[in-house]
Amino acid sequence: MILLSISTTGLADGSLAHFHDALGRHGVFRKDDADLVLYLEQGNLKDPALRTEESLVLTKEQLLQMVEDLKDLRPAVMNSSEQFPLTISGSSNGTGATLTLAVDRKSFGNLCHAVNDVRRFLRDFN
Repeated sequence: MILLSISTTGLADGSLAHFHDALGRHGVFRKDDADLVLYLEQGNLKDPALRTEESLVLTKEQLLQMVEDLKDLRPAVMNSSEQFPLTISGSSNGTGATLTLAVDRKSFGNLCHAVNDVRRFLRDFN
């Protein structure tokens, strides 16, 4: 008998995690080359001509800051039906940049799961 062990480094599409923010924008965390990249897509995801995409390169420290910001935001989100901004710092084209997500009660858990999946990946595979 031959045993074959296959280790995956993310999801089937090569990404680490997906989420949607309160505005319906699709977020994807990927490991591109040596960088952790957050892609934020909006518009018609099936038609590239109608889709816009922003990206932000994140360090481990910036991802950990995102975790802390989510922890700070949790009480307000859980006690309200409103949307709250979550600004993420990183870099784009080699310069400092930010992306702002809209977070509400429904999207909060989805985003937290995605961030935790990325943290787990970084811990296990780096």
